[in-house]
Amino acid sequence: MKKPRVGRPPAKLAKPTAVVTRRVRRLVDIAHEGNINEASRVSGVPYATLRDLYSGRSTNPNVNTLTMLAEKYEIFLTWFTDAAQAENIPMSGWLAYVPPRTGVASRTNRRETRIPFAAWPLISVIRDLEAALLAMPPARDRPIYGASDDADDMNLRMSSFLLSPILEAEKKTNKELIYIGHDFSSNKDGAGEKWISELRIIGQLWRSVLPGAIGGMRNSD
Repeated sequence: MKKPRVGRPPAKLAKPTAVVTRRVRRLVDIAHEGNINEASRVSGVPYATLRDLYSGRSTNPNVNTLTMLAEKYEIFLTWFTDAAQAENIPMSGWLAYVPPRTGVASRTNRRETRIPFAAWPLISVIRDLEAALLAMPPARDRPIYGASDDADDMNLRMSSFLLSPILEAEKKTNKELIYIGHDFSSNKDGAGEKWISELRIIGQLWRSVLPGAIGGMRNSD
């Protein structure tokens, strides 16, 4: 008999009918690969509460519960309950500047994308890395930022560093792989959720290799 995976429902669940069940399940499935335990740790919502919302056992959650989810992932509170809104997860998040596919990056020649808060591993890496770098004075030997003190330039450098696996893949394939959505708020075509899943993988990679380096930056003084 197979043991259920830790943090995940032990059996296949029925297709949800309640809006809140559909939305919570979609968020947990996309952002956490269905791992309720992980979603509970990240969001702060108690595991039992989130489990019942995910399974459909509970369909009338406390507003504080939905507020916690909305604030953690920067999603409008009404998305969890309003059937008229698109099913796909809203794409609000950290605005990132990345180099153009051709030419030299500049203020007028760059691409804009979003790193959604639902791509939480990468968001947590950005926050930790940014805090460590800003604690260091601008200097040529400062990692990533160097001597730069321009916010847009530092954004471009940070984004280019963290998204380097995708940028390198673009060079090899000659295809645009960075998600450049025209409507980050609605994500109607579903491409944004694919982007969230890809960024989750990138975030897990950086989170596994950077902690020691970040700690070294903070203790370098």
